[in-house]
Amino acid sequence: MQFKQRVNEDPPRTEQVSSLIETQTQGPDAPAVAFLAVSNLCHLQGDEQPFRVNLENTLKKAPQLSDTANNLACVLAHDKQNLDLSRALVLAKDLLKQHPDKPKYRETYGTILL
Repeated sequence: MQFKQRVNEDPPRTEQVSSLIETQTQGPDAPAVAFLAVSNLCHLQGDEQPFRVNLENTLKKAPQLSDTANNLACVLAHDKQNLDLSRALVLAKDLLKQHPDKPKYRETYGTILL
C-alpha cells in the first residue's frame, strides 16, 4: 500500500521511473522482470490494458512464474472490455495441475467458474 501511495503522490517521479523501466523491455533479450515491473506500475496507475499486455509479455519470457499466470487469469476473467474466460480457465487449470495445494490458485479457478 505504501508503494501505491508513493506512485500516486509523485506522478513526475513515477513517470521517470516508468520510462526507465520501459527502456529495459526493448529488444528480444528483455528480461521478464522488466515486463513484470512495468505491469505492476501500470496496475498501480490504473492503466489496465498495458497491465495486461505486460503480464502477457512476462509470462512469455518466464512461463514458470506461477503468480504472474494467476494474475493474468484474474485479469482475463474480470476485464469487462476484453473478457477471455476460456484462456483464463486454461491458465487456472494449468496452475492447479502444477500446484494443487495452493489455495490462491483454487480461489482463482473457482472465481472464474462463477
